[in-house]
Amino acid sequence: MKRLSLAALTLAAMSSTAFAADLMIDSGVVEAPAAAASTLSGDFEGYVGGLSLTDADETYSFNGYLLGGAARVNAWLSDQVSAQFDLSGEMLNGGDPDGESSDYSVLEAAAHVNWRTSDLLLGVFGSVGAMSDSDYAALGDGSFATIGGEAMSTMDKIQLYGQVGYTKGFGDVDDVSALYARGEIRYFVNPNMMLSADIGVARVDYGKSDQIDAVKWGAKAEYRFDDSPISIYAAYQGNYQTESDEDEEWTVHTALVGIKFNFGSDTLEDAAKSGATLHDYNPITGYEHLRYVEWE
Repeated sequence: MKRLSLAALTLAAMSSTAFAADLMIDSGVVEAPAAAASTLSGDFEGYVGGLSLTDADETYSFNGYLLGGAARVNAWLSDQVSAQFDLSGEMLNGGDPDGESSDYSVLEAAAHVNWRTSDLLLGVFGSVGAMSDSDYAALGDGSFATIGGEAMSTMDKIQLYGQVGYTKGFGDVDDVSALYARGEIRYFVNPNMMLSADIGVARVDYGKSDQIDAVKWGAKAEYRFDDSPISIYAAYQGNYQTESDEDEEWTVHTALVGIKFNFGSDTLEDAAKSGATLHDYNPITGYEHLRYVEWE
């Protein structure tokens, strides 16, 4: 069975974090985070988009639309400890050329606890999620739990974010588990304009010996209107998945547009450095999850 190496991506995502930590230790000073405009900060998000799937032989295709949203809040527990809480959900509906329809919904709640300075974040997180589908959907009903670790390093206008995690299914999907790693880079053109790109890998195991390997990538541009809590964004998300035992491969492309209402922060850059800037990226129920995983 094909095995994707998670260690290489994790090392790359975390290397800048170690460098930032060394600088602070050498100077003998650990800076507190940039003062947040409020003890509580976060955002409410809504988005719409379209999805297209094709297999390697171009013998099967699937097209659909999706609607989703999220709410996030960050609370400072002390000068260097923060906690973030997330709630997200998504619905997808679509079909194939033969007229066979498919729809599903996913809902997740997550919590992050972090040690945080103006340059560095180290933390752990956990989440619980559930999905439900129609009779013909590729995704099966199930409940999942995720645990993981994350780190973030901020250097002037560049921010690096890395995460690793493990997801386990329960009930009807107790034979499903996933191990994943994700790295993201964010660049602030100005305090209210952010460009980001990400790449990740995942392995989904199910049954006694079946396995799906996935590579995920994406890009996003977000703009917040000056002196306004409103920001808008456009994003592209792609993933390539392979199931070597079944000799199957498929690629999924997703395009999204969204809007956010931000609170407790003055700019996108402020929110990224001291606010609710984290996500659970697990491949099953997480933010930007794999939207087509077939374990039938």
